[in-house]
Amino acid sequence: MKAEELKKKQKILLEIKTSDEEAKLGLLNENQIYETAEFCKQSGNLDLVGLMTMAPYTNEKIIIRNCFIKLREIKEKLNKSGLG
Repeated sequence: MKAEELKKKQKILLEIKTSDEEAKLGLLNENQIYETAEFCKQSGNLDLVGLMTMAPYTNEKIIIRNCFIKLREIKEKLNKSGLG
């Protein structure tokens, strides 16, 4: 990894897919999220500083809000497990 070669810590965000919209990308399930967060922790050169998501393109506020509620819940679980 380039960060390792340069002896730097690269700050990163994990993109989480919190909607069913096909155009959106990101990690899909808790196993992928935890495995990726654990990889970051073990690497020594990756600093997981947060999560991100893209809500679907809609005017329905409850759908948008639910995407970010789901992201917050994932963040809280990661923090409790020591991976956040």
